[in-house]
Amino acid sequence: MTGNPACGTEQAYQRHRYRNQVTCRRCCDAHAVHVANWRAEAAIDAGPIEPGRYRRALAGDEPAEALLHPDRARLVLILHTRGLPDAHIASHTRMTTYTTARIRSSLGLAANRRATEERPA
Repeated sequence: MTGNPACGTEQAYQRHRYRNQVTCRRCCDAHAVHVANWRAEAAIDAGPIEPGRYRRALAGDEPAEALLHPDRARLVLILHTRGLPDAHIASHTRMTTYTTARIRSSLGLAANRRATEERPA
């Protein structure tokens, strides 16, 4: 490796691992963000398993329960990237907020927060 990367980056995390060192908290956090981004990109690149059902669920015409788990996770990811909070995603997909939060969390995504003035009436 060239140079000595500062802690708090994916490169520094890999350096710790290569040298069999205990990884610091900042490097672990940076690695978690890296992995979450990688998973999100991989989910988008893969495409849905059942495209017809997925399109209907994305439009809100079919419950997400009808989808296979990878497609359900992809649906939550897409709606999350549009800025929807868990409650709106749950309503749109006809899932519980608990299920929505669990899927979002498994993808390594933080919850979207909306300001009070942005909430629909």
